[in-house]
Amino acid sequence: MQHTLLEILKKGTAYLVQQRVPNARLDAEVLFANVLGLERIQLYVLFDRPMNQDELDRYKRDLMLRARGVPVAYIIGRREFMSLPISVGPGVLIPRPDTEILVEQAVEWMKAFRDAGSEAPRVIDMCTGSGAIACAIAHHAPWCRVLAADVSPDALKYAAMNIADLHLEDRVHTVAGDLFAAVPAEWRGADLVVSNPPYIPTQVLAGLEREIREHEPRIALDGGADGLIFYRRLAGEASAVLRPGGRMLVEVGDGQADDVGRILAQHGWTDILTVADYSGTPRVVSASPSGPGDSGGSSGSERREHS
Repeated sequence: MQHTLLEILKKGTAYLVQQRVPNARLDAEVLFANVLGLERIQLYVLFDRPMNQDELDRYKRDLMLRARGVPVAYIIGRREFMSLPISVGPGVLIPRPDTEILVEQAVEWMKAFRDAGSEAPRVIDMCTGSGAIACAIAHHAPWCRVLAADVSPDALKYAAMNIADLHLEDRVHTVAGDLFAAVPAEWRGADLVVSNPPYIPTQVLAGLEREIREHEPRIALDGGADGLIFYRRLAGEASAVLRPGGRMLVEVGDGQADDVGRILAQHGWTDILTVADYSGTPRVVSASPSGPGDSGGSSGSERREHS
């Protein structure tokens, strides 16, 4: 006896609920739509369509993976970010909506550099992971070039895949290495450095959700004892790869903005600004390196409020 899509979806949802999977209905729909090659809305438009055995077997397999805590993005192999399909899998951090504000701010700065006469502005995306930030900046600011750097070979594999899939090979390049030691000489003097570094304190990792704690790479999460180790390195090293008048933008964890601002100030960065995400949480801290033509140590803050 064949079952319709709606019947199978109800059973899939009930199974995930029984396994105490958060957002069981949504996850069941996303997994189902992926197996069938449909949009989620089509599940209800085509609710009386029968399934073949291969589709049913694949759906059961994916439901069992989800019940074991495997993230949906790993199961289906992608996550949308800034309206772009980003390929992900084990070994690479899954991009989050919180990071979109970092890209938006970076694009605004690249517009300013372009309007000021900078030819082919250059961006260095440090700790690029899947390349989501680098690809999104290149997509939304097509006049710039981006260097995507990471220490993880697994992450760079996905970054290269995403760059190719989005046809950005002429404007986004990858490089392997430990932070700014990886930056080639020809990329020094860049206009902008962006980074979403690991920022979760080590002792907090054990309390994260299962799908993060057990499946996403620790190297992309662990920010050291206080979560700030990489901000100290960024503050100490990034100015060497920026041109005078350049800028660095970093994503920060909840409650970290003030600490990151202080770290930047201690390393001589100026014009320190904070921008909130769409929930009102301070999410991006930006600053300019000290040097000729800087603002002489001025600092400020900017909060973006959303209704």
